[in-house]
Amino acid sequence: MMAPRRLDPHNSPREAIAWALARLQEASRKSLSAIAAETNYNMSTVSRVTAIQATVSAEAVKAYVRSCGQPPDEWVKLYKLAKSVESAEDAERFAVSLHALCTTALLPEHTQRLSDTHALAASWTTTDTRQSQDSAQPQDTGQPQQEPNPRHNTGQPRRERPAASTPAPEPQAEPEPQPQAGAKPAPGAGAGPAGAGAALDTPAPTSGTSVPGETKGPSSGTGEAPSTSTRKRNDGAPPAARGVPQRRRPRRRTVVTGGVISLALIAGITIWATQYEASSDDSRSSATQSSGPNTADVPEDPSLKRLREARAEKDKPWRVGVKANQPGLSQEKGGEWVGADIEYARTITKALGITGEPEFIAMGTNEREKKLNKGTVDMFVGTYGISPEREKGDGKDRPAVRFAGPYFTTPQRMIVERFPGTDYARINGVRETVNSDIDLPDKTSVCVVKGSTGEKYWNENYPEKPPEETLSDYKACVDRLSGEIDAVLSDSVILREYEKTKPDKLKVSLYSFGDDEEYGIGLAKASAGLHREVCKAMKNTLEAREKIFSPLAKDGERLPEAKEMSRCQPQP
Repeated sequence: MMAPRRLDPHNSPREAIAWALARLQEASRKSLSAIAAETNYNMSTVSRVTAIQATVSAEAVKAYVRSCGQPPDEWVKLYKLAKSVESAEDAERFAVSLHALCTTALLPEHTQRLSDTHALAASWTTTDTRQSQDSAQPQDTGQPQQEPNPRHNTGQPRRERPAASTPAPEPQAEPEPQPQAGAKPAPGAGAGPAGAGAALDTPAPTSGTSVPGETKGPSSGTGEAPSTSTRKRNDGAPPAARGVPQRRRPRRRTVVTGGVISLALIAGITIWATQYEASSDDSRSSATQSSGPNTADVPEDPSLKRLREARAEKDKPWRVGVKANQPGLSQEKGGEWVGADIEYARTITKALGITGEPEFIAMGTNEREKKLNKGTVDMFVGTYGISPEREKGDGKDRPAVRFAGPYFTTPQRMIVERFPGTDYARINGVRETVNSDIDLPDKTSVCVVKGSTGEKYWNENYPEKPPEETLSDYKACVDRLSGEIDAVLSDSVILREYEKTKPDKLKVSLYSFGDDEEYGIGLAKASAGLHREVCKAMKNTLEAREKIFSPLAKDGERLPEAKEMSRCQPQP
């Protein structure tokens, strides 16, 4: 048996995190079976957590790390980021994060292998060839590899199943046998071209029939006895000779029946053709009045009616809901809307066949669902995270909506006030090392936006510490990072644009939290027709989207391909 290749953290970020997770298990002194029993995952899933190429869900990794006695969020974060490391800068950042995480969790002799983070990151950029060669080697998944069964693929037949016999060759120059008395005619035979009668009296031998004069054993070569009907038909003896009661049926009955059926079919076709010709004039005249089925009782999709109005009439512009005061994404400057989301909204509007400039309507995070379903706006483009909760609604204050996309994904992060002249955070006026939400002191005051994913994450993970402030937009929260509020939770792409406006006063956390946010175009729940049109427009403008958003996709952000637009499938 070929020995599995040992994990080496210097091969790739993916292998490095797999190696660290395997060492985490060693430090916990727990077996894989014990972890599987504790987490309620099977052994296969638990062992794939430390595999090189196999991936498991974030929940499985979280359960694995928690069973090993460590906080799981940062491990899950690095596990997901490992496959998206591309540039040297990404590799350097990942190596520093991994070393910092392992320092507190692994044994010293293991952590020492990651101490030179610069060399570790550099080694990942020089191992592409070696990885492709090693990909054919067995992976170190913690499970023994099974020896191949010597009985498999040996080319030897099994004894309990004899090899199938070769069908006997068809006789070449034998005279045509005479029909036997009482022989059953072949189905479908009848009067017709020359040779039809011969086919009736002399069936061609096949692998399941017997040639006259050939003797077969009890087995047909498949391990099964031939059926009774096959033996009666092909054993070469007339039914009377076997003592089977005969049921003589006239040979010509099949011919007569086939002829009657054929005549009936011809007559039916003739009658249908006559009726069709008689009614063709009426059909042609009615086509001038109606070009399709009667749809008078079928209500028109109001979203498509609205789309046609916007295409045809310039005085009814296409109304697009957007976020206000989001630098780099959507904000109004000097009476003009600018930003990546604004440009993307213009692109989609044009792809929908609307020539005029869309009308942008600013609204808060908690207003989107209501205004979409009331028809205040036709669609919403502005860091609108796709979630099942928003698609279903709550039946009260937040009605259900549809999403098209996603067109952009971003991690969740946190922004804090920078301690003057340092890379530290200022929390409650004190210098603190804050790389993620788990580093926040107990008395930290947090601000979230009402209805946002950050609010949902904080309430689920810190129910004992409710947010200090719940405001209507992110700018209101960020503006209070000057002694009133210590931290703001939001999407990484939003917070980094705020950081650019005050780099000496604001600092975005190094690590992300929770799941990545997927941005989609929001539509009213009843707009099924418009949903299809928007999805077509999104897939037809991928190059334009790349130019708009690629400058923002630098720190875990990503532009999904057309096949990854999960919400551009038919929805109920």
